[in-house]
Amino acid sequence: MKKLTKKSIKEFLSLAQHMHTTIKKLLDAGNRGQAMELLEQCQSYATALGQQIESAEGMNSATVILLEDYCELVYQIYEKLFCFLPLNPNKIHNALALQLIRIRNSIKEQIE
Repeated sequence: MKKLTKKSIKEFLSLAQHMHTTIKKLLDAGNRGQAMELLEQCQSYATALGQQIESAEGMNSATVILLEDYCELVYQIYEKLFCFLPLNPNKIHNALALQLIRIRNSIKEQIE
């Protein structure tokens, strides 16, 4: 895999972890709008990374599928925030963190 893709993966994992913590803090403070903006960024970064991995590894990469699942989770959270549905910031943070762990493990196992 190209060095650029490996660097992008490391940057995404680090950035996403930081953003998830910030999203939790924003939700704890009741700031749904900024949390939604960060969720949009998370989805954009994950999509871009998925495209890079797809071009380097092919469409059937398990990591790309997990990134798609991550994007779906982010979208579901965003929609709940948009509709002002009650949410538990801890559960949101844990769900995002769990998906990130799955992505990290897949990268270790699948991508050379």
